[in-house]
Amino acid sequence: MRRNPNLQEFFFEAIAQAMAAQGIELSKLSAHYLTRLLTSRGESLPPRVDTLAELHLTAAQAPRREAIRLYRSLGDHALYTGGFFPESLQDKAVGLDYYRSMGGAAYGQVANLGQAKDPFSQMFAELAKRFQDCVLLLSDVANAAKVASAADLVGLYEEWLRTRSRHAERRLAELGMFQTSADPLVS
Repeated sequence: MRRNPNLQEFFFEAIAQAMAAQGIELSKLSAHYLTRLLTSRGESLPPRVDTLAELHLTAAQAPRREAIRLYRSLGDHALYTGGFFPESLQDKAVGLDYYRSMGGAAYGQVANLGQAKDPFSQMFAELAKRFQDCVLLLSDVANAAKVASAADLVGLYEEWLRTRSRHAERRLAELGMFQTSADPLVS
């Protein structure tokens, strides 16, 4: 990735590279939304909330405009956490699958509460439907930004052993941990 003084352009390029690497196609509007999420410094993330379920309940009981804002915040929080900090969900009562489910459903609610022909409603419908892909894209961007320390490599290898994730396998291959896509150097 080349150095770019504009953070928006830097992350848009990072998202584009992750999409190419993962073979994921999203609309340009959705790619821009993911870029904005990465550059917003948490502006759209919800205020301190104990659980995603509580935020969902609050959104479900809110007037339409507030419900859209809260569901969007829930989706953004689930996406950001699942993509950048999935390790924070290990050994928790709820894990990454729960965050994926809640985040996708939240973006679906934003789309449902919006205007059908509105491009933003259509974008949120795409984000809802492709939530898993969006988590992978953010994870790719996060991993590309990390310096591969010994602890990172061990953690990534342990993740691959646990999940057999294609994403983790590809990152390990990029870092020289795999001889081929199936044979790890470490036995």
